[in-house]
Amino acid sequence: MRVNAMTSRYAQATRKAMTLRLTAGEYEALRDRARAERLSMQHVVRRALRAHLDFISHQDKVAEATDKILASHAEALDRLGNDAT
Repeated sequence: MRVNAMTSRYAQATRKAMTLRLTAGEYEALRDRARAERLSMQHVVRRALRAHLDFISHQDKVAEATDKILASHAEALDRLGNDAT
């Protein structure tokens, strides 16, 4: 039981709180989605936030990889471009 109490305190200490201000329409849409999925509104928001951050991270990685590929093949791409005109 002591481990659970320590784990619980650790989890509480590592979490941060914030206030989220929504329009009436956003609030109603969030409430409806949470009810439909039988989840808390907080869970729906946190899931959406994680999905968005994962998506943005993926976009950043793709952009970085694209830049590396373009740089490493710049000469060939330039020749291909010049041959097309």
